[in-house]
Amino acid sequence: MKIFISWSKELSKQVAYILKKWIPRIIQTVREEDIFVSDQDVNAGVQWDNVIFDKLDNSNLGIVCVTRENINSPWMLFESGYMVCHNHRKNVVPVLIGLSNHAIQDSPLAHFQTITTERNGMEKMISAINKSQPIEIQVADEVVARSFNSNWNELNSELCSIKKQNAIVDTDGDNATNKENEA
Repeated sequence: MKIFISWSKELSKQVAYILKKWIPRIIQTVREEDIFVSDQDVNAGVQWDNVIFDKLDNSNLGIVCVTRENINSPWMLFESGYMVCHNHRKNVVPVLIGLSNHAIQDSPLAHFQTITTERNGMEKMISAINKSQPIEIQVADEVVARSFNSNWNELNSELCSIKKQNAIVDTDGDNATNKENEA
């Protein structure tokens, strides 16, 4: 299972780092080295664009860390579109950080089912990751739920700390995950 985490600007980079270390704690079949975050995983002296295209091509799922500051980031939008257009099986999960769906309604990212960094959103992301794995290595739902529950407080604490440092307030909580409520 290969995951590409797209980010732009400091806040989303911090969230990407947290997700990279946290996801393998919940889904043991996903290893930290299989989660790509460009700032950590491109070695000095390497042609970075070749590495990014290779990781985009070989990822099974993309996570896009979206904030008010990066909502229209050309590279982040490019990476999201590339993942979908070059491999139609890939899911792209926009993680809204202090945003509601209304904030991204004019963005190409509005075409994806979004989540927030609230508990419900993180549970949906973990479920999407697990279900994106080949069926023979998917972790049983009850095992994932137990692992998630054991690790949630630590993740939530880290996310809240980052949001507090950046003066971010979730504007719509878990409502950002419910597109059918938007009318």
